[in-house]
Amino acid sequence: MVVFLHVEIETLLALMKNKLVFGLAFLLLYSNSITSQTGIPTDSLHTFIKNNSIYKNQVNWESIDSLLQLQLKQSQTDQDSVKAFSNVFKALGDVHSRIYFKGKTYNHFEGLSSYEYNAIKDLKTIADDRKNKIFRFKFLQGIVYIRIPSMDPSDSASIHKLAQSLHDSIVLFTPGRVKGYIIDLRLNTGGNVYPMLAGISSLLGDGIIAKESDSDGRISRSWSISGANVFADSIQLTYIESRKLEPISSKPVAVLIGPLTASSGAMTAIAFKRRPQTIFIGEPTAKGYTSSTTFYTFSNDLKMDFASNTLMDRAQSVYNDSVSPDQLVFRGDNFANLLADKKVRAAINWIQKIH
Repeated sequence: MVVFLHVEIETLLALMKNKLVFGLAFLLLYSNSITSQTGIPTDSLHTFIKNNSIYKNQVNWESIDSLLQLQLKQSQTDQDSVKAFSNVFKALGDVHSRIYFKGKTYNHFEGLSSYEYNAIKDLKTIADDRKNKIFRFKFLQGIVYIRIPSMDPSDSASIHKLAQSLHDSIVLFTPGRVKGYIIDLRLNTGGNVYPMLAGISSLLGDGIIAKESDSDGRISRSWSISGANVFADSIQLTYIESRKLEPISSKPVAVLIGPLTASSGAMTAIAFKRRPQTIFIGEPTAKGYTSSTTFYTFSNDLKMDFASNTLMDRAQSVYNDSVSPDQLVFRGDNFANLLADKKVRAAINWIQKIH
């Protein structure tokens, strides 16, 4: 009983901290609808998912409950019980959530078609190699290219270092001599969104850049930029120094996206949506990763990264599945020779045409 009490208190604290409905506390305390042959707090875990999944209103819960109950009754080990929840994620169509238990990860991955696999297998190797490595280049046409990779800073100091580096990379070039910017998110598979948003703040300008809605469709959080820094509602999340420069928030921006762009990479893309003089070029972002996740601790051994909110742009358009390009350009990626890259060429042509 002590273990279960600890689990429930930790869960309630997480719920309260993330402003979820307090009434769920009672469900967690008194839910006894599903049992397990092991010691895993399956009641609390299942009730939490059932009441807070962003997909909860799109599925038949009677069918999911019956299948989960059968699997839990057949479970012989704790690992079996946790693994059963992978099938809950599968039934929900949730590829973003994952459970961590005793050093192992349990989630649902839908797999890829042969086309999708061939399209990203080489890009994935490049993406892994260039994590945290910001790349900038200025073409002779007066167009600045910035590649924003996956960012996985280890602490707050690293977050602000990456954010400042990205910010400086953009403002390094004299604005008056720049016709437009290419922001490349094709190798951005996710990570920490704070340095990404703070880093591109000079292009986004002050004000709300994105929102989130909870599992019941209510606005749960607004993301904004003020003085080059990122705020979630009224909470300041980054502290970088804004370089004094000619405003560039109205400069043309071409955002490159592709099948690897996911999670915080997708959110960074969404931050550009509804921005004036902005175009999205490339391929749709990874399917199922336009949600935001929140980390919950149920016990020392049991933790969950949960798709708790759906991403929205500043005009409150919802992105339930992926971000689509305005100009579709399949493949043709060439990071070794940018001028031979089909998506980069399309971006250059667009900027030159409207400038």
